Amino acid sequence: MPKSQYRSKRRKSVPESRTRSLVAAVNDLAKHPSQKPISTLKNRIYITETDRVIYVYEKTGGNISKIVDVSYETSIDWSWYTVIRYDSEHGQMHRHDYILDYNKPFVTTLGVRKRGTPDKWLTWAIEDVENNYIRYRTSFLKNNKTKLTTRPTMG
Repeated sequence: MPKSQYRSKRRKSVPESRTRSLVAAVNDLAKHPSQKPISTLKNRIYITETDRVIYVYEKTGGNISKIVDVSYETSIDWSWYTVIRYDSEHGQMHRHDYILDYNKPFVTTLGVRKRGTPDKWLTWAIEDVENNYIRYRTSFLKNNKTKLTTRPTMG
């Protein structure tokens, strides 16, 4: 038989680094077969020229899986300050109230929706800020009057 009819027993070489990365990927799939890709989304809603809601959430598949942050911010003296923010970091929704004299915000679950799913929590938090932003801003200004001077808005 001519030499061309025999299959070469010599394998084509694959770079070792590529082999390692392929093996690592297969092992990861074996460990977490049902893991879907997570995407983080961020949006901004302006309530007024000086008040806004910024919200960040994670989606797994097509569902919201985690509320990363729903922040109500207000502009005072041309700077943005976080007044309150909601998140579900520890598996339940809670609120952080900010006072500038302290380094850490006050964390509470009082008045915060506790039942439901992350998509219901996100909707509730955004609606809560839109419905109560004047009360939150007034409280923030009252608690921080020594740190802030308000400037009237133009318009």
